[in-house]
Amino acid sequence: MKIKVLGCPGAELPGFGLPSFLLDDSILIDAGTT
Repeated sequence: MKIKVLGCPGAELPGFGLPSFLLDDSILIDAGTT
């Protein structure tokens, strides 16, 4: 399984997003917001 980190700023602060990952170039996992 190949995992690519698309974004991972490490905090949920104004101006920063949450992590998203691409698995095997076909499945996108986005943490989104609460």
